[in-house]
Amino acid sequence: MAYAATQVTDPPGARPAGSTSAGRASTTMMAGGGLAKKRLGARLDSGATTGEGTQNLLCAYLAGAVLIGLLANTLLGWWWLDPAVGLLIAGLAIREGLEAWRGEDCC
Repeated sequence: MAYAATQVTDPPGARPAGSTSAGRASTTMMAGGGLAKKRLGARLDSGATTGEGTQNLLCAYLAGAVLIGLLANTLLGWWWLDPAVGLLIAGLAIREGLEAWRGEDCC
């Protein structure tokens, strides 16, 4: 039982810097696609397409948070940064969801 408790309380080990390549690619592709969809949605006056662009940007923020968390843990030993940024992005997602629930425009 003591071994299980140390597994929960010990910070995670550092990951090799090579594991960030997927985070870089995801962040770049999702952000580019999200911005393009938002522009296209505005030109077409399509709330659905604009909303999809917003959703893609939120995915890019998540991928960026993973990338920042991995780099901060590897380079600085800041294992706590990834969950902290995750909480901030969760707050952003809740705000976007509430705006959509109220029917507010997503642009």
